[in-house]
Amino acid sequence: MYVELNAAMPGEWSDDLDERRPNELAGTTEIRVHGVSNTPPSAMLSDPHPRQVGGDAIAGFYRTSDGPGGRHREAYSWGGLTSAARTRALWVVMLPAMLANMAGWMAREPHEAPGTPGATAAPGSPASSGTSRIFQACARLAALALSVTAATSLAYLCVDVLGVRWLAGGCTGGGPCVLADHLGARAALGAVVAAAFALAVSWLGRRSRNRYEETCDAATSGRTATGEPRPPTRLAASEVADGLRNRDFWATSPFHRQLSAAHLAVGLAIPAVVTAAALAHPAGAPSVGPAGWASVVLGAGLLVLALAGALVVSGRGSLLHYRSTWILAALTLAGAVAVGVTSGPDATRTALPETADATAWLWVGALALLLPLVVQQLLGSPRRRRGDFFPWPAPAVLSFLAQVALQIVLLAMIALAGTWVDDAAPGSASDDAGDAVLAAHTDLVPMAFTTVKLLVLAWVAALAVLAVVFLVGTWLVTPATPAAVRPDAVRTSLAAAYARREASDVSGSRPPSGPDASFWRSALAPTDDGRRWVRTVARFRRIAGVSRTLGRALALAGVVTFAGLALGTVLTLPGLRESAAGADWASRSVGSLGFLAWVALALPPATLVLLAALWRNRNLRRIVGVAFDVGTCLPRSFHPFAPPSYSERAVPELGERINRLAANGGSVVLAAHSQGSVLSACVLTRDGLLSARARERIALVTYGSPLTKLYRWAFPTVFTQAVLDDLAAGLTPSRNDAVPPAPRWRNVHYLTDYIGGHVLLSDARLDALVDREIVDPPRRWYVRGEQLPPILTHTGYGTDDALWYEVDAMARELVEQPDGTGQPGPGA
Repeated sequence: MYVELNAAMPGEWSDDLDERRPNELAGTTEIRVHGVSNTPPSAMLSDPHPRQVGGDAIAGFYRTSDGPGGRHREAYSWGGLTSAARTRALWVVMLPAMLANMAGWMAREPHEAPGTPGATAAPGSPASSGTSRIFQACARLAALALSVTAATSLAYLCVDVLGVRWLAGGCTGGGPCVLADHLGARAALGAVVAAAFALAVSWLGRRSRNRYEETCDAATSGRTATGEPRPPTRLAASEVADGLRNRDFWATSPFHRQLSAAHLAVGLAIPAVVTAAALAHPAGAPSVGPAGWASVVLGAGLLVLALAGALVVSGRGSLLHYRSTWILAALTLAGAVAVGVTSGPDATRTALPETADATAWLWVGALALLLPLVVQQLLGSPRRRRGDFFPWPAPAVLSFLAQVALQIVLLAMIALAGTWVDDAAPGSASDDAGDAVLAAHTDLVPMAFTTVKLLVLAWVAALAVLAVVFLVGTWLVTPATPAAVRPDAVRTSLAAAYARREASDVSGSRPPSGPDASFWRSALAPTDDGRRWVRTVARFRRIAGVSRTLGRALALAGVVTFAGLALGTVLTLPGLRESAAGADWASRSVGSLGFLAWVALALPPATLVLLAALWRNRNLRRIVGVAFDVGTCLPRSFHPFAPPSYSERAVPELGERINRLAANGGSVVLAAHSQGSVLSACVLTRDGLLSARARERIALVTYGSPLTKLYRWAFPTVFTQAVLDDLAAGLTPSRNDAVPPAPRWRNVHYLTDYIGGHVLLSDARLDALVDREIVDPPRRWYVRGEQLPPILTHTGYGTDDALWYEVDAMARELVEQPDGTGQPGPGA
């Protein structure tokens, strides 16, 4: 018998060295995998002091005492990957990049044969290689637009507001600054500060790549025929053939390195462009000397931006091409700094109007980078199939929301800093009515207030559209409400479900008997409480189906968001900016919504407060980490500075644990909830991760699984119908029975679950064997005068005996026929 010695882990789990004892690896092991709620191991195993048997303090395996029949019980806790370390608090700043990366994965499924709804291409064929090249190029351009927007706004803030204007008026306590009379040097210093931000973000991306992508490369890339480590692919994860099934899907560090270099080049080139544009043609300056060299630097900076865009669009090229681009960007920045430093003293001007013009045009350029994605989604997406609820505008909408969220925060920073600098500058107040137009031409601070109000209004309008659709779809019973979720139909279905459950041996479902029976009541009784209870169940069932109505709502929200983004951006252009300020029409049009500006201005300090709270409080990080559990599931194939994908560690780690147990004669039942079912599916579908022995000795129970309702709906080119069918086929024992055996997979779900649901396999017979719909609430009986039975929805599966009945059934099947041979397994 093979055993492992469990040393007591330091920290909160065990401090008693006498707790050391062997852990059996043979027999059947039930591994419970939690969802986005990051349920601690103690709660998953109902043991206040489980023993850690693998992993580390961030993610690991914990074991408790054996269950019925000597079955070992473990929990895989992976939630620390998104919430354990304090540095995870910084992921809040990366939220727009996460949305842009998610948008790239939300392409509609393009590979279907005409006349065969739901058909997919054969694995390994060009048609099964993921999303189309055109869509990926458009999605990466939209993600690049986010970096252009961030770099441009920071460049204006550092070069113009802080460098040129603040240092001109005295940088310390109102006293004179060393650079007060050197306009070019002040602009150069601001450009260096803006570039430092880009370098810091790039360093964070490289640090996370070393901990995630490159670690996954070493763990999962495998070896060649000669025994040498197989080099990881240079393709993006979205481009590898067969998607999730390909061993290279989670091993794409070379591509991330290349994409990071292109975005870093943008972050270095834009401060150079803004600075050079301001110094190239100053009023009254000759075309030679520093101004002439500034024009050369400006041209070089624009060339770098074009090269970076071309590399992002192609997704090809060697690492040398990408490194050369950011090195050229660094040289361009050095040239801009040199031009600024050598421009000589200039005490006649305290502002650079051309900085605002260059910034406005770069913002328009970022907006233009979004348009190819919009056009591709309008014209290049496949025709909608009947019953296909995927929201085609989702990639564009997420890109819009990311842009608007980022620009709101950055414009608020510009408005706050600009107001502070103007108030602190001597002689800033003026009674001249023409100063409004002059100020609008000189800087963007006056228009920043108007633009930020428009952007916040667009956000509020988009959220209002989604809220209205949600309320109408879930709270109001209209003629369009499906008959199956109307209260009368729900009452009938509940009565039938309880009758079937009470006829079985599931504990806690039978009606009470004996002297205590008079104290119990049925929630289905025709009383006021009973009718309210049934209406509540019906409402939760409608909520569970609300995703079917989100497509059109997202489209309308996208139109509103893009309209606000486009209008706010165009108003900053030269000419329009002065006209809007002179006529004051833009300010009047949103003047009554001044509270929106206060909302936006509160975001930067509120973000700092949130970061400080997240840094100190791990429980708060765990709550906020729920959003990142969904948003960072897939690799960084579109924006390199999004938070890293935790799956790149969790998938190989869970696979290695299963391999080890199988190699020592063990069998495994994976009991995976919610997002844990997505991780389990990634493990079981990936080629080369699990050994042949492990695949013969594994069963899967998913509950509250979002594989179809959320992931198949939102990421149809990743979680394809073929992937789900292959998952069921891989879990089907290879026996030569007259009747094909059932897959060792049970998908348990409630009709009230707003996240999980049916799997919907292509084979109707397999689908009927895999899906297990159980009733929620699990019981109808309650004690008179007490609370009626609670509705469990997505989070209450663990308290339902019907779930553990399915887990026990899978464990028994593994014991009786662990390898598909029909022979009893060890311990039978």
